[in-house]
Amino acid sequence: MKFSAVALLTLAQGILAMPQMSDKTNEMAKRSAEIYGRDICWPLCASEKIECPEEWYPSQQGDCWTCCRGIGEE
Repeated sequence: MKFSAVALLTLAQGILAMPQMSDKTNEMAKRSAEIYGRDICWPLCASEKIECPEEWYPSQQGDCWTCCRGIGEE
């Protein structure tokens, strides 16, 4: 009796731990990132416009200047 109860509880925990919803969530996040793609920017806050390396461009974010790059550019 104890063995069957432990086996049943173990099986139930395994079923609950299966990553069914997280797979769907990850797919939705990937599609969202493709649709609403954002540029990648440095975590920098310069008070004046700065020179950026090749393939990067200066971007004003509020009162700060930083360098950004499109996510599709490699």
